[in-house]
Amino acid sequence: MKSKIPFMAGTLLCFAMIFLYNYFTPHFSDDLTILLKVQGKNSLFDLMKMAYQVYLDYNPRIIGHFSTYLAANMSKSLFNILNSFFFVLLIYFIYYITFGFKKRYNIFLFLFSLFFFWRYAVEFGDTMLWLSGATSYLWPMTIMLAFITFYRQILKSDKPYQNNFLYAGLFILAVFAGWCNENTSGGTILLILIFTAFKVIELKKEQKKLLRPELFIAPVGVILGFIGLLSSPGAYKRMGYFDEEYTGMVGLFSRLYKCIVSMQDLFFELFIILIITTIFLVVVKKKWQPVWEQVIPFLVAGIATCLALVLIPAPTARAYFGAGVFLVIACLQSFALLFDQSDHQKSLSYIIFASLGLWLFFDYQANLVNLARINREENERVAIISEAILNGEKAAVVPQYRDAFKNRYSSIHRSDMTEDPEYWINQYYRNFYDIDIVIALPREAWDENNKMR
Repeated sequence: MKSKIPFMAGTLLCFAMIFLYNYFTPHFSDDLTILLKVQGKNSLFDLMKMAYQVYLDYNPRIIGHFSTYLAANMSKSLFNILNSFFFVLLIYFIYYITFGFKKRYNIFLFLFSLFFFWRYAVEFGDTMLWLSGATSYLWPMTIMLAFITFYRQILKSDKPYQNNFLYAGLFILAVFAGWCNENTSGGTILLILIFTAFKVIELKKEQKKLLRPELFIAPVGVILGFIGLLSSPGAYKRMGYFDEEYTGMVGLFSRLYKCIVSMQDLFFELFIILIITTIFLVVVKKKWQPVWEQVIPFLVAGIATCLALVLIPAPTARAYFGAGVFLVIACLQSFALLFDQSDHQKSLSYIIFASLGLWLFFDYQANLVNLARINREENERVAIISEAILNGEKAAVVPQYRDAFKNRYSSIHRSDMTEDPEYWINQYYRNFYDIDIVIALPREAWDENNKMR
C-alpha cells in the first residue's frame, strides 16, 4: 500500500501510541530538580545561559541541556505532544534513511520500521519517555538523523545545488549534530566521512569535478560541532567525579570488557540478524556492493559508537542508545535489500512483520496498564504530601511503588524513595514540595500503618 491515506493513518497510530506512554509517565528523579531550577526562567535567553553554565561546569551537551530546560519550562501536556512529535520524526528518519524517499508512502515499510525500532530500542523509558532522558537522547538523536538524511539526499543529486540557503542550513545542522552527544556524534562523523568517501569515489569513476560544496560543508560542520563538544571545561571536571577501581591499561581493558558485555546484553539479537541477512545477501544473492554501501556503514558506526564508551568510566545503559539506533538502521537496511528479492523472501518479511506486530500488541497494552498504575501511585504520593503540607505537618510518609508494576518503559522504580529521609531522591521530593521530611515505606508496611491510624 503506497497511498497517502494509509501512510497518514500509520503516522497517527505511531503518534497516538507514544503519546499515551508519555501521558502516563510522570516527572521523576532528575526532573524534580530541573523543574525547580527553571522556575522563574521565562525567556529563552535565561535557558541558554543555564545550559551554557552547565557546559562550563559539568557537561558538554549544551544542546541536550537547553532542550531539557526548555521542556521543563513548558506544561507536561505540551511536553507530551512535543516529545511524541520527536519520536515520530525519529521513526520517519529511520524509515527514509533505510528505504529512501521513493517509498515515502509505503505503510508496510513504515510500520515495519516502527515495530522493529520499538522492539530493539535501548532503555526505551529512559531515552524516550522520561523528560530528562528524552531531551538528552531522543531529541539530539533526531537532530543527528535529520542531518544524515539531509546530507545523503543532497549527495544523490547529479549536480551541485545552486542554493546558498540550503548549504547554510546544512552547515548549521551539521554543527548541531556534532555537538549533541560524545559517542553518538562521533559515530555520526564516521558515517558522514564514509558517505563522503563513497561520493568522492563515485565522482572520480565518472570523471566529474570533486569540488562540490556539500563534500566540505557537512564534514567540516559536524567536526566543528564535535570540537565544541569536546572543548567543554565541564567535561573534564566531570571526569574527576568518577572513582575507578583500576587505572592505566588495566582500567582500559576493564572498561573494554564491560563494554563488550553491554554490547552482548543489548545487541546480541541485532548482531545475529545482521550475520544471517548479510551472509544470505552476499553468499547467496551476490549483493556485496549494496551491502557494503548501505549496511556496513551503519554497522561500523554502531560498533564504533559502543567502543567509544571505553574512554569514559561506568557509562549507563542509555549511553548505548545512539549505537542501538545505528544498528537498527543496519538491520533494516539488510531487510530492505531482502524485500527487493523474490516472493519467497518477501513472504519471510511478512512473517517477521506479523511476528513483530503481534509482540508489540501484547507488550504495548500490558505495559500501558503498568504505566497507568505507576502514574496513579505517583499521583497518590503527591496527594499525600500535599495534604500533609495543607495540614501544617512537617513530615510526610508515602508508599513505595509496587514491584509488580516494573516494566522496560519506566525506570521510576530505580529512583524510588526509601525510609532514609537523607536518601538522594527523598531530598529531591523534600526540596520540590518544600517540606521538611519525606520518607517512603514498602506498600505493605504503609497499608498496615494506615490501618492502625
